[in-house]
Amino acid sequence: MWQGRIVPMTAVTIQGDTVTVSDEAFAAGTEYGFDWDVAFPEPLSISGSDLTQALRLHGIWTLEDALANPQEVQAAVLALSKVIITGIVRRARECIVN
Repeated sequence: MWQGRIVPMTAVTIQGDTVTVSDEAFAAGTEYGFDWDVAFPEPLSISGSDLTQALRLHGIWTLEDALANPQEVQAAVLALSKVIITGIVRRARECIVN
């Protein structure tokens, strides 16, 4: 799990493009951010039938269609992302209320 921590700048070492913080400084830092694993114990997913419908709405009926029109495949996937985005926002609101 990725975790954010606020640590003093004196605990940060920068060498070129590399930024490091000692394990001790990280452990002593203040936790920052929301643990999204708690809000979403189950993975967010889109069903195969949802994907099929989105692809067909974008004119992708065959493998050849997908290969010839990758921009339409992308548009179908972006349209489906609305389902996941809506779920994330809904769950965030629930977590704030509770």
